[in-house]
Amino acid sequence: EDSEGNPLLDSEGRQRTSAKLMDTKRLLGCKTQEDVDVFFSLK
Repeated sequence: EDSEGNPLLDSEGRQRTSAKLMDTKRLLGCKTQEDVDVFFSLK
């Protein structure tokens, strides 16, 4: 996604994707939905 949240497309119009590492141990430690929301808002 670009800085405005729009999907990036390749030369054939397909959405580009990329792998992103995630701290799954920290995610599994979230006890509330608010904790999860905070987890995903961090970049």
